[in-house]
Amino acid sequence: MRRIALTALVPLALFIASCEQDPAPAELSEPAATSNEEIFGGTWDSGNTYPAVVWLYNETGGYSCSGTIVQITGSTGYVLTAAHCTGMEYVIVDTDYNCIQNDTCDQVYQVVPGSQQYDPAFDENSVQNGHDFSMLRISGVSGITPIPVATNPDGLKANGGDSVIQVGYGVTKTNQNNSKRNVVNITTDQVFSNLIYHDQTDGKGTCSGDSGGPTIFNGKVVGVTSFGDQTCASDGYDGRVQFAYNSFIAPYLNATVTETCDTCFDEEVNTQTGSCYSKVQACQDDTECNALNDCLNACGANDQSCVNACASAHQNGIDKFNAIFDCFCTSCASLCSDECAQSTTSATTGSGMTTSSNGAGGGAANGAGGASANGSGGSTSATGDSETDDGGNATSCNCSTPGAASGTTSGALGLAGVAIAIGAMRRRRRG
Repeated sequence: MRRIALTALVPLALFIASCEQDPAPAELSEPAATSNEEIFGGTWDSGNTYPAVVWLYNETGGYSCSGTIVQITGSTGYVLTAAHCTGMEYVIVDTDYNCIQNDTCDQVYQVVPGSQQYDPAFDENSVQNGHDFSMLRISGVSGITPIPVATNPDGLKANGGDSVIQVGYGVTKTNQNNSKRNVVNITTDQVFSNLIYHDQTDGKGTCSGDSGGPTIFNGKVVGVTSFGDQTCASDGYDGRVQFAYNSFIAPYLNATVTETCDTCFDEEVNTQTGSCYSKVQACQDDTECNALNDCLNACGANDQSCVNACASAHQNGIDKFNAIFDCFCTSCASLCSDECAQSTTSATTGSGMTTSSNGAGGGAANGAGGASANGSGGSTSATGDSETDDGGNATSCNCSTPGAASGTTSGALGLAGVAIAIGAMRRRRRG
């Protein structure tokens, strides 16, 4: 997303021109042009020095921002970005977000549904007042060292002169389709209680797509890219983190987060260190399982006839596909008893393959290959996955949950409900 652009600049009395949305980068259908060109005096972070600086994408709206993983508690990651970066859906960890074109990203996370919150004092019509901060969570995070936020005081001098680092995925001078994470070293010019001001007439600074990215001082995030002039060649302003630390940021970071079936799914299935990730890879590496997944991803929500047709066409991939969710159900049984313990209703196709006919928890495609069976982003609450044995009798996947007798079939996950979720897993794969 673009920084909020200003047509006239009078310190702390600025006239807002617009807050624009960047178009989806090449519609994510083919790689956007990349470049090693400097972004206002900066360079590409080719050495992956700042892996905690991430690319955020709102697929529904087709716009993006930068952000920073500022804290990891357990396997939950906390991302700081700008408040005008609304409705973020995916967090991509890589030096070049074009990695999503060929599944080579270091990590791709789906934002925990409902976790993005905005500084309640933010007003996009008075952005000069500050508070352009937003926080969100991702689960299943591993292998990343966060860049912590600065507390109050942050150590910046009011009259400027401090050397700081800015990082983001914004456009360069010569490349409007830049997809790489760039780094620039600048010097602060003036620091207000709520904003950090940078004079960008020296050819250094942030621009469109850098919104939400960090300004780093002494190893901590002291600012978040917020707004500037339309050409990015005059002025740049960051929200000063210490201004909102006590009122918004710290309370969000310190709030108790309860682990749920959704977070367990991400940790065990969508993360490379998860106990079920090998099952995901086995499906990805199997032609028929991959074909089954692709077919199911094209089915609409609760379109049982489509699910049945996919199952009939790709029966050789069913075992590997179901193995993912059998593993999930076992690993997350204590948190997912509802998802794993519901009764099923089966309908047999002409080929003898049976799947759930109750449509419970059917996932809906979101265009990114990922969706959720319960509207919660990548987790499943579907029921009713069953398959026939050699005699053609329907059997459900065995998933014992607490309280169930040993060997008792307490429930089953349905193809209709879980199929769409695996698409999100494919986006999380590192090639």
